[in-house]
Amino acid sequence: MGWEPLDLENPKTPEVIGDEPFDEMADAIEKIASVYQDEIGRKPSVNELVTTFKKALATRIDDVTQEGEDHELVSTKFKLKKIPKRQKYQLGDILKGKLANGENVYARIFEIHPGMGPKIGVYDSKGLDPKNIDEIVDKPLVVKIIPIHRELLQDRSEWLVIDNRPISRADGKHPRGPLVICGDNNHLIAANYYYGLSKQKFLDIDEWLVE
Repeated sequence: MGWEPLDLENPKTPEVIGDEPFDEMADAIEKIASVYQDEIGRKPSVNELVTTFKKALATRIDDVTQEGEDHELVSTKFKLKKIPKRQKYQLGDILKGKLANGENVYARIFEIHPGMGPKIGVYDSKGLDPKNIDEIVDKPLVVKIIPIHRELLQDRSEWLVIDNRPISRADGKHPRGPLVICGDNNHLIAANYYYGLSKQKFLDIDEWLVE
């Protein structure tokens, strides 16, 4: 099981999140949404989901949390913002990003996990022409195949879908990296670091890079 600090800027914090708890929570949310759909014919609102979580946690806080013996749950908060139209993506999509020097670099969606979502790897493709897709997908990876937050693909400013190629058996031989999901575009950060275009790094960046 993979674990990472809740606060990536303070990796010594004792609070962590793991891929298995994430999968369990994601499954629970999907089950709740299915109940709403089956019983009242629509998806739940975010407020309904958060309130359900709050009430369920409040009744179990003694048994399932460190703080529960001498604390009670008073409130939970959430905040929404309007976003531009989401970019759709699918398995095999070729993604274009921008390196720190302005050159293009290309990634690909190699897997879509039911719980963790899409997994992408970044090709050794600095400066290649986006018209040469077949040349791009023949390149080795510089950043391993690692989960990426869905919103980073849905937001066109991070990775732009430009084409698609079916995933082949040979694609299954590309190296896999840690099972972590980050809110930052760590795939692009790692690519910039690999090419020496930026000194910015994050915890365990070496495990993301292909030697």
